[in-house]
Amino acid sequence: MDFDDAEDSPLVRLANAVLLNMLRYSVELTRYSIDVGVVQKRLRDGSWHNEMEIPDHVRGALMARFLRMGVLEAPTGDPVGGQLRLMLGKGRSAFFLMYARPCSDTWWLVIHHISDALAAKSITAEAHPELLSEQARLAGSGDIAGLEALRRVAMDRGDGFTELWAWSEMVRGLKDASARIDAAEAMEAAAARVPGAGWFAVDAIGNRAEALTLVGRGGEAVAEAERAVARAREISLFVPWTAEIHLVAAKILERAGLFDHGRTYRESAAALMRDLAPDDLWAAQILAP
Repeated sequence: MDFDDAEDSPLVRLANAVLLNMLRYSVELTRYSIDVGVVQKRLRDGSWHNEMEIPDHVRGALMARFLRMGVLEAPTGDPVGGQLRLMLGKGRSAFFLMYARPCSDTWWLVIHHISDALAAKSITAEAHPELLSEQARLAGSGDIAGLEALRRVAMDRGDGFTELWAWSEMVRGLKDASARIDAAEAMEAAAARVPGAGWFAVDAIGNRAEALTLVGRGGEAVAEAERAVARAREISLFVPWTAEIHLVAAKILERAGLFDHGRTYRESAAALMRDLAPDDLWAAQILAP
C-alpha cells in the first residue's frame, strides 16, 4: 500500500480521520505515540480512552504526516509546537494546536482542538496566503533581515499574528543578549495591541528573562520568569506550553541559586505534563535538573 501525501492517499485519510473524530465527539485533547501505536482521546472526566490502533508499518508515517500538516520539523531533543488547519468543505475549516516531544525511545504527540472563536482571532494570515508561504520559508532560518521585512509587511497589513510570529522568530534568532532583551520588550508591547495574543506576550517575557541571565541581571531575570508564569496561568495556555514556561522559570531560578524555588516550578511543570503522557516520561525528564 502506498502511504504518500496525495490528498486521497490512505495515510492522509487516516490522519484526517483522527482529527475528524475529535470534532465529531467534541474531544479537546488527543495524544499519539509511535511506540504505543494507539491514538487516545481524553474524556470529560480526565481519563484517556483508546480511540484507534495504528498498524506497525504506518506508525512512523502517521507521525510524519501530522508534523507536515503542522509545518513542523521533526524534533531532535527539544519539543516543537505548531498549528494545523483541516479543510471541511463549503468554506469551513477546523484548527488544531500540535505539540511533539521525543521521550526516551519514543515520541508523544498531543493535538488540541481550538474553538472557533479562538481560531477566528488567531488565523489572521489566512487573508494573506503569500505571508503564510513566507512564514514557511523563514521558520527556523535565523534570517533576521527577512523576518524583519515580514514583520513590517504584516504590520502594514494589520496582520497582528504574523507580525508577532516574526517577532518571536527574531527574538530567538538574535545572538546578542542585549538586542534580544530589547526585541523581547518590543514584542511584548506589540502583543498587547493584538486581542487574543497572550501566548506571544508570555513568550516575549520568557525570552527576556533568559536573555537577562546572559548579561548578569539575575534579579531582573527571576522577576521576569515569575511574571511569565503568572501570565501563562492567567490566560490558561495550552497545557504543554504552560509547562514549558514553568520549566523556563525553573532553570532561570536555578541559575540564580534559588534551587528550592526552581524545584517548585519543575514540579508544577511535571504535574501539568504527567496527565498528557503515560509512564511518566515527560514528567521524569522535566524533574531531572
